[in-house]
Amino acid sequence: MTVPAPLRFEGVRFAYPNGEFRLRAPDLCVERGEQVALVGPSGCGKSTVVHLAAGILVPQAGRVLTLGEDLAAQPDEARRRLRLERLGLVFQEFELLDYLDALENALVPRLLAGHSPTAADRERAHELLGVLGLDAVATHLPAALSRGERQRVALSRALLTEPELVLADEPTASLDPERAAQVLELLSTQCRARGTALLLVTHDRSALGHFDRVVDLKEELQP
Repeated sequence: MTVPAPLRFEGVRFAYPNGEFRLRAPDLCVERGEQVALVGPSGCGKSTVVHLAAGILVPQAGRVLTLGEDLAAQPDEARRRLRLERLGLVFQEFELLDYLDALENALVPRLLAGHSPTAADRERAHELLGVLGLDAVATHLPAALSRGERQRVALSRALLTEPELVLADEPTASLDPERAAQVLELLSTQCRARGTALLLVTHDRSALGHFDRVVDLKEELQP
């Protein structure tokens, strides 16, 4: 049986209710294990593509197939569970929970899915924090972490469940160039080690060498 691509857009059209923005998305496809950078000018819809891929938004026309599932046809709870259990999500503002320490934040996908973290979950979280250089701050709250450390905690959280697809929306936009390069290298390396597909939105053209393919959304827009 053919295994479906982790992400496929088929003739997607999306518009926000105020009518000020319309996305005519490319027939985007991310294959198994592939790492794709999504670039384009501000306002062209890069973040919208990520939100559609994660099922946070649903298109008015066409289909978004995420891990073989047409998310628009799924109820909210099914989309939420897929995000928690099979996707890894990384956002620019990290979205860590202030009252949880770094280790607990890494375990958040299991907690939000209604599961008590197992010994294996905790071992995996400790492993990721170690790989990302965060052993020494595993018991620190986000307020005590630098921006780079908070971003690496967010990466640990995204990779905890060994997802089939990671969606990252400008994860390094607020970091200095050296730290941004380190974060991209860590994310790329971790995904390649596990054959995880990656779609990453970036404005940083210097980062594009990490990726197998670059999609310029402006050039891909259909009339």
